[in-house]
Amino acid sequence: FLGMLALYTFLTWAPLFVKNKFGIPFEEAGNIITQYWGAALVGALVSTVIVSRVRIHYFLLSIILLACVITTIIVTKDNISGLDYLAYSYGFVCAALYNSFIAYGVSFVKRASSQNVSYILISGSAGAMFSPAISALMEKTMGLQKIMYAIPVLY
Repeated sequence: FLGMLALYTFLTWAPLFVKNKFGIPFEEAGNIITQYWGAALVGALVSTVIVSRVRIHYFLLSIILLACVITTIIVTKDNISGLDYLAYSYGFVCAALYNSFIAYGVSFVKRASSQNVSYILISGSAGAMFSPAISALMEKTMGLQKIMYAIPVLY
């Protein structure tokens, strides 16, 4: 749950964070963060192949660590150079993370069915639905800067 909260909190608040931190127009900040979505497609495809070939526990821990590191670099970065590449990397890693969560969840069942995968996807969808509401409450209480710094901790 916390991993999904971190992922969707970043997606919800990153454009505003980038706009405020670097003093750029909102459209430009949105374009930088949009790099995430192109990479997410590639990450989903590549991680599907990887998940079927390596032990899921190691892959999941590696991807969580990468997401934490990339998010930390993004929120602590002092200049805008390379931010689009970091957003692209984050998209790749987050798609792999989502696939890893599914593979990890299914690994507990001896004979996984489509019903098992559907339950996992419903849980992920619920996380995606509730994350903006939860992060909005956090933003009112703590402020945008603190939320962005809290994302790596949530991973």
